Amino acid sequence: SQVNLPFAFRLDLVGYLGYEVRRETADYPGETSEKSAPEPDAAFIRCGRAVVIQDNCVWILELQKGTDYDGAWRRTAEAAVRNAQHTTPRKFVRREISLRPHLSKRAYAQRVARARAAIEAGDSYEVCLTTTFGAELDHVGDPLTWYEALRSKNPAPHAVYLKLEDVSILCSSPER
Repeated sequence: SQVNLPFAFRLDLVGYLGYEVRRETADYPGETSEKSAPEPDAAFIRCGRAVVIQDNCVWILELQKGTDYDGAWRRTAEAAVRNAQHTTPRKFVRREISLRPHLSKRAYAQRVARARAAIEAGDSYEVCLTTTFGAELDHVGDPLTWYEALRSKNPAPHAVYLKLEDVSILCSSPER
C-alpha cells in the first residue's frame, strides 16, 4: 500500500549527475581543455533498500514485489539501528590549506563574456558558471565524518550522504 513519507527520497534509481554532464548535454558546452574530476560525471544504482535518518527518526525502506519482502533484511537493519551508538561527530584538526582554482581568472572572465553573449543572443536565459577549487590533503579520512561535520555547520534542507562503490557524495544544498 502507498505510504506517505515526510521526505522526498524514494527508492529505485538513486545517484547523481555531476556539473560536468552539461558539456555532454547543453547547447553551451564547456571548454574542452577543462580538467574533469576523476569521478564519473553520472552514476546511478537501483536501490531497493535503504535506511533513511532524518530529524532523529529512522525509516527502513524496502521495495517489494507483490506481497513479498525480505523480513530477514528488515530484522538485520532494525537490529543495526537499535545497536548503533549515537556518537558525537569527531572534531577536525584545523590546518591551513591552499585552495587553487582549476580555471585561471582570465579563463573564467572569458566564460562570463561567452555566457553574456549567449544570454543576449537569446540562446539561454540563465547560465550557472561554476568552477572547482582543489587542494592537496595529506589525509582525507572517513567521508561520513566529513558529512556529519558539514551537516552540523550547514543543516540545509536538501542534504544527502550517498556511498556508492568507490565514490561518496556529500551534499548540503539549500536548493532542489
